[in-house]
Amino acid sequence: LVRVLKARASEQSTVSDTCDSAGAPTQMGASQTGATLAPEWVELSLAAGPLADEVAAILSALSTVAAQGMQIDGERLRVWAPAAEAEGARASLELALARVRASGLAIPDGIVAVCDAPPEASWRDAYKRFFRVHRVTERLVIVPSWETFVPASGDLVLALDPGSAFGTGTHASTRLCLWEMEALAGHIAPRRVLDLGTGSGILSIAAAKFWPEATGLAIDVDPTAVIVAMENFAHNQVATRFFARAEPLSSGDAPVDDRAFDLVLANIRAATLCELARTLAAHTEPGTPVILSGILKEEADDVV
Repeated sequence: LVRVLKARASEQSTVSDTCDSAGAPTQMGASQTGATLAPEWVELSLAAGPLADEVAAILSALSTVAAQGMQIDGERLRVWAPAAEAEGARASLELALARVRASGLAIPDGIVAVCDAPPEASWRDAYKRFFRVHRVTERLVIVPSWETFVPASGDLVLALDPGSAFGTGTHASTRLCLWEMEALAGHIAPRRVLDLGTGSGILSIAAAKFWPEATGLAIDVDPTAVIVAMENFAHNQVATRFFARAEPLSSGDAPVDDRAFDLVLANIRAATLCELARTLAAHTEPGTPVILSGILKEEADDVV
């Protein structure tokens, strides 16, 4: 389960750990009855310095915890993990961080701080103060449900709230996909779109907006993401054309719904893309445009 966009919500929780300015965990939480409530999730954060974007991209390739979704908050990076997996998550991040430092990239000294994260409802409500109407490309505008927006001519509105699946358009890898889709919008007319690692369904929704005649299949290994994507498809009035599922593409004889995709969108790890290469080739037409993101520069040759 990918938990993103929880930053700052811990400031609103009365039952949580918080981190002081030095990054050291400071215990805060007890209920009014005096009983401490066990958190379901923890927030892990670290100082990344002015190259926070680059550090986040490298950590995402080196740590499975970071790969699930990382928020860049100025020069600090934040990621979330189940409380029961806190120590393993910290160890994964610290090992990756050590490798980045050993490579010579300038990162501030410091440890990975671990703090209790608030309940999901709390961080979602708190985040409403920070998640506003956001123009992610020249035409695409993300509008959360609590905001009002009057689109200009040519604007395409994506109705999305921060939630429990990756993809609200704020992450660089998502924005890169959206910009490339916009660049292709006037040059191709796909009939059938494949969205791998759909998360919130944002790329599928954008495809539905750019190409009103297209249909699509969105796949994610996380069943929760599939539920979220289907809900977002409904909110954006594209559920009759786009469908999400957890079942992967078959590697052998494909069912009719899995054949002949003429546009592929994939914002997932390079290793996964390499594993899926033959399967993708079997499910696409010759000359199919493929938009890939989340790939480090040094991984590009392996993917291509």
